[in-house]
Amino acid sequence: MEPTLPVLVVGPDTPSPALLEALRTGGVDPRPCAPDDVLGLLAAAVAEAVVAQPVPFWRLLLSRVVTAGATAVLHVPEGPPPRALPSGVVAVQRAEDIPRLLREARSGRGEEPAQTHVAQSCCRPSTSA
Repeated sequence: MEPTLPVLVVGPDTPSPALLEALRTGGVDPRPCAPDDVLGLLAAAVAEAVVAQPVPFWRLLLSRVVTAGATAVLHVPEGPPPRALPSGVVAVQRAEDIPRLLREARSGRGEEPAQTHVAQSCCRPSTSA
């Protein structure tokens, strides 16, 4: 069995019980958090994906999530999804579709968590006189 995927869930107040249940049923480990905590939790490798409902400044938040190398999903349960989305952000209306999208994104990235790479320079001692 595939290990559960920890996902940060951001909502206006408390995430909807229906959303949390759909994620759990789909093999996802939802971890509710406030918008202000998302980037710190991603940096601490608590999760590799964020599911957010439209909260104030959601475009900026999800843009930063993508820039941090995580998967960003906008859950819009009511009404049409926004026409313009930040690059790398996926909008979903049905909560049941989110686990599949997250698994696809994870398999596209590979199972290994992203490692921090540090540029190294190599210097050869000068042999010219």
